[in-house]
Amino acid sequence: MNNRVIKFRVWDGKNFDKLENHNSWSAFWDRNDPSYEDKFIFQQFVGLLDKNKKEIYEGDIVRISELDRNQNIGPGKRRILQTFEKGIITWNATTLCYMYNPIRKLGANISYQMLCYGYQPEIIGNIFENSELLK
Repeated sequence: MNNRVIKFRVWDGKNFDKLENHNSWSAFWDRNDPSYEDKFIFQQFVGLLDKNKKEIYEGDIVRISELDRNQNIGPGKRRILQTFEKGIITWNATTLCYMYNPIRKLGANISYQMLCYGYQPEIIGNIFENSELLK
């Protein structure tokens, strides 16, 4: 069984830093300063890669394509059946999974499971650096 990789990235209002081990936390977490939560926004790696092998984090803006599971068009490639509205990856505390939330709220959310099976995400930005994509 593979262990799930736990990673975070931190937005400081200008840039992202990645936290990939426990030693890097100390740069952001000052136990004597409770306002650190107001200074930094932590986003977790969801455990998936997009079609370009980029790590997907909470707050990423993605475009999702549904793949034809029955028709290969080449080694490791499948025909795209449809491409969905761009959406944001968020954590859903009710269902305890990551969700793809369409920006224009055109329909139901796609759960983490659907992001894994038969759907191909592509990161097109994130909510901090590419706010124009939220329109």
